Amino acid sequence: MKIGSWLHRPLTTWRNLHPGQQHLLTRLGLTRDTNPFAPDRSTHRTFEETVQLIELFLHRERRAPTARETITGDGETVRIGPWFAETRTRHRSTAPGSSTPLTNA
Repeated sequence: MKIGSWLHRPLTTWRNLHPGQQHLLTRLGLTRDTNPFAPDRSTHRTFEETVQLIELFLHRERRAPTARETITGDGETVRIGPWFAETRTRHRSTAPGSSTPLTNA
């Protein structure tokens, strides 16, 4: 049995565990706070914050980010290239003469 498969259920359903089970897992250093299966807490930046990251990138690299490029900002890796490409696509699709504007999903 793979340990990851076994650990997934108790760590993702921590509240449903018996207190004795929680205690045993805690003694092993495994808690809901140290759960490697918890979804990442992603930060949602405002449009202005993302534009500031692009400005910093442009100043440092003296070029626009490519579609698959990442940069390090705020202590984490930011996928600025895909955001930039999507924003450009949305702008083009809502430009005058465009038949179907994209909506925020």
